[in-house]
Amino acid sequence: MNSASHSSNLKRISIVASCDENYAQHLGIMFLSILRNTDNAGLLQFFLINNRISPTSLKTIKNLVEPFGAQITIIEAREKPFEHIDTGRYGAESCQRLIMAEILPADVSQVVYLDSDLIVIDDICELAVMAGDAPLAAVENLSPKACQGLGLRRDSYFNAGVLVANLDYWRAHSIQLKLLSYLRDNQDTIRHLDQCALNGVFEGKWTRLPQRWNLTVDAFRALKHHYDSNCGYSKQELAEAIASPSIIHFIGPKKPWLWNCHSEYKAFYDHYKCLSPWKNCPRQDSSFRNALKSSLALRRRYRQWDRYKNLDIRPNNIG
Repeated sequence: MNSASHSSNLKRISIVASCDENYAQHLGIMFLSILRNTDNAGLLQFFLINNRISPTSLKTIKNLVEPFGAQITIIEAREKPFEHIDTGRYGAESCQRLIMAEILPADVSQVVYLDSDLIVIDDICELAVMAGDAPLAAVENLSPKACQGLGLRRDSYFNAGVLVANLDYWRAHSIQLKLLSYLRDNQDTIRHLDQCALNGVFEGKWTRLPQRWNLTVDAFRALKHHYDSNCGYSKQELAEAIASPSIIHFIGPKKPWLWNCHSEYKAFYDHYKCLSPWKNCPRQDSSFRNALKSSLALRRRYRQWDRYKNLDIRPNNIG
């Protein structure tokens, strides 16, 4: 869909993200990918939940967003709601999405929540309008293990890295209280803290988005090794999403800013990094040893290339 064709029907799009200093660069690059792939940047309102991001990084992100005509508001993270919850390796910064209905302005009725390890290559305005008035819209999580412990089917469990949330519904139905109660009552058994809480509270109440709007980098493995009748997407849908994603989600430890990432999609991150204020920053695991190990991993690189060679992955819409 051409975003220009329906721009007159669009209202302000609120985008929420949360990170600490460690992810500030990657969040900024994600914001840049959004801005360069929309014809409606002036409609975008970014809300950055600040978890001890340095003043320098905050200024850099603001200076990146505002020349596009978009707005950005910095909101301080809240730790008090989680003081009796063991957030473990996720930390309070990950769980801020659970309380966004309360910490965002009351007149913000719908938001697109995005993790920081994403690259957006289609118009984010299209995603915002396709969710309608659903309490929550998301993409099914492709891992068959993520839903274990919740008693949910695979096709009933979503990935929380990309969400379209109706905050008016959240406020009217006390969703924050339900989410925090779910965390406190189940933190010893759930696998993915805030994601599982969202799935538990919104069981049967969320709307499925097309796979391409949260294409996790394990998608090919899921298609080749873990596909079964419990997956809510057809094989053709998965293959098309792999070949032409709208949002690429770099889940897992092998992030595109590291030498040991051999994903075909790494080129998308590198493209926007080269256009960003961080273009001259070295890889975060930058060392001669890591660079050498990466260059010598020819077998792994070949296997990665061989996975995708028949899927015609094309960055033809890259902005």
